[in-house]
Amino acid sequence: GKMKAGGVEDMFDSFPTPDPATVPRVTDEELASCPLFASGVSPAEDGAAFGALQNLLYVNSTPEETADNFKNQGNESLTKGPRGYEDALVFYTKAIEQPGVKDTARRSLYYSNRAAVNLKKGNYGRVVEDCDEALRLNPANLKACFRAAQAAFKLSRPSEVLAHYADIAAAAATAVTATPTPVAAASATTTATATTPAATASPQGAEAFDSKQLEFTTREVGSLLRRTREREAAQLEKERAAREREEVREREAACVRDALAARGLVGARVAPALPQVPPLNPGVVASVNPNGELILPASFVYPEHAQFDLVERFAEGQRVGDHLATILAEPPPWDPSAEYTYNRGKLEVYCPAVVPGETVGGHPQHKWLRVRYDQTTLGELLRRPDYVLHGGWVVFFVLLAGSPYAAKFLRTYLDQL
Repeated sequence: GKMKAGGVEDMFDSFPTPDPATVPRVTDEELASCPLFASGVSPAEDGAAFGALQNLLYVNSTPEETADNFKNQGNESLTKGPRGYEDALVFYTKAIEQPGVKDTARRSLYYSNRAAVNLKKGNYGRVVEDCDEALRLNPANLKACFRAAQAAFKLSRPSEVLAHYADIAAAAATAVTATPTPVAAASATTTATATTPAATASPQGAEAFDSKQLEFTTREVGSLLRRTREREAAQLEKERAAREREEVREREAACVRDALAARGLVGARVAPALPQVPPLNPGVVASVNPNGELILPASFVYPEHAQFDLVERFAEGQRVGDHLATILAEPPPWDPSAEYTYNRGKLEVYCPAVVPGETVGGHPQHKWLRVRYDQTTLGELLRRPDYVLHGGWVVFFVLLAGSPYAAKFLRTYLDQL
């Protein structure tokens, strides 16, 4: 038929209006899956085709426009929070790797943007690498300087934080001294500027930040520097305290060695820790009090019940029974028959000892030394020529007198030494 005078649009008047309910809807996810509209990175399985179609977007673009487009997609991915970090890294890397980009300030920005993502991810070593490259390309990139300072702080590199702080402080000073007075600014508006690009007329700091940003960054790096100095001071104090503690321990150990030597507890009279005896808690060590009295840790072991009690400070002048009477004043929980009560008089206390001058196969001949715990002091025990100090502390085996277990234990235990 003939076209109506109203124009081409009238051609569509004869077409029926579609029912919206029957028109397929395109979801955001489906739109994003199309390479021409995607803002994310393609799955690995169709990455080559995906990338080829996306490249159609940049057929007539300059290298700078293409790289900026990747940078902008990285920025958009970054706004999505942690779920967009990986895509942002990919896009910023594409911008960095785009061939033909000769603008060093642009390339510096791509590196500092990628550093921002790695800073959020905690990859501080990569932040330093990218910021170093960004600053090599453009020393005026103060964002890169600030991010490098943040990463250096996290990596406990105070000297690097100081260096970046000095750079930002210098940029701030340059920006202040280069700011024109109102009269000079008014005069400048009447001067032709066609031969001088705006970027070269700006001070270094102003190339990257305006004055408010520069002030903020200077303040933030100053705060970061203070925290770095505080951390460094705290670390130095920690190291000083550790050295001091080590010196005290060494002096105390020397006193203990001298005290043991004075009592003849050297050579064969000092042996490894005994088997089946629980080790001491860390920090429980021998010492010497101001009166020159040796203080030793001591274990009271009850082998029949696989139990023990630890006395951390047993002074030479104390009797063995002084501690045992306190420990076993009441029946312990593991002794329902109340046989290990101190005042019942059924207890026997033994220490491993050696037979002076006798060996078996080159090793000392061992024997049991029964301790009269109600009379014997630790000092008297230590001065016996047959007593051996095992593991640096005193061990007493507590048994029930005349019990079958005691007889078997005394018969077999020394075979393990």
